[in-house]
Amino acid sequence: LLAVVSVYLWGATGTEQWVPTPLTLIMTGLLLALATLTRPEGALLLLLTLFHALVRDLRWNDLRLSGIAAFVRRNVGLLALVGPYLLIMIPYFLWRYSYYGDLLPNTFYAKTGGGLRAIPRGLAYSWAFAQTMGGPLLLLCLGGLVTGRWGAIRSWRGYLLLLVAVYTLYITAVGGDHFRGERFFVPLVALIALLLADGLALVTRMALNQPRLRLVAPLLLTLLLGLYSGMALNRPQELDRTLRGMDEGLWIWREIGWWMADHTAPDERIAVTGAGAIAYYGQRTTIDMHGLTDRHIARRAGSRSVPGPGKGGLWMFGASPYE
Repeated sequence: LLAVVSVYLWGATGTEQWVPTPLTLIMTGLLLALATLTRPEGALLLLLTLFHALVRDLRWNDLRLSGIAAFVRRNVGLLALVGPYLLIMIPYFLWRYSYYGDLLPNTFYAKTGGGLRAIPRGLAYSWAFAQTMGGPLLLLCLGGLVTGRWGAIRSWRGYLLLLVAVYTLYITAVGGDHFRGERFFVPLVALIALLLADGLALVTRMALNQPRLRLVAPLLLTLLLGLYSGMALNRPQELDRTLRGMDEGLWIWREIGWWMADHTAPDERIAVTGAGAIAYYGQRTTIDMHGLTDRHIARRAGSRSVPGPGKGGLWMFGASPYE
């Protein structure tokens, strides 16, 4: 994500006059295709990037019926963004669908589900991440909108805000993740840091321009930085214990995998609730009871409280429905 943003915004400034070149659009499209091969959210990033590129060039006259044709002609160059993406993704998608028979990877179905029941879980997940990033101080990310809203929306600030906002809504809609640490938000950390720094700089500059606040502005800035650092670094001991337990659990699964590799026949199978390390180190057929590698389990209705692990199946101890 950071590579996509860096290439797309190459040469951008704080003004709305920045225009992406055909080369940057081609490179951005290629990077977005590679991102989509990694995670399906890459397609969402393409749509957001295309939307921002269109909004950046939008004029009031384009909203009239007579201005639509001119708007389309001005933005034909955006095919340089979409073309390379489709050139990679269409053949890959056709192959994947013909082989697996699904529109999205199996892990997506396994870790989502539950409909509207996932939203409260996703809200709690997003709030937990917000607390580690400063809580209410995240409002500073909107500081760039203070000085000219339309110009900020069309600039690099608008692009980063669009990515952060929509990606957060997506994470909330799917219900987050069952692991502590809010890892789904990791791709957004760098973007949020840039927006925070920019918003803090703009607010500080505005305070320095006010005679009454000029003397106290440095003190307020110091207090804000101290408060932000305290909120970001203050993690409850329960979370630290959970994270340490996750590391220890990984080590145990690795030991199980090694035992499987040393003491079982190559054609033996094992059903587990955490297939990653066991399957990797064991090198045996491993059935994930949470459905990450099983189509039948992945499409079962999920639990209200936990994504992914809320789905499970016991049929593998008997006959598989695919045998």
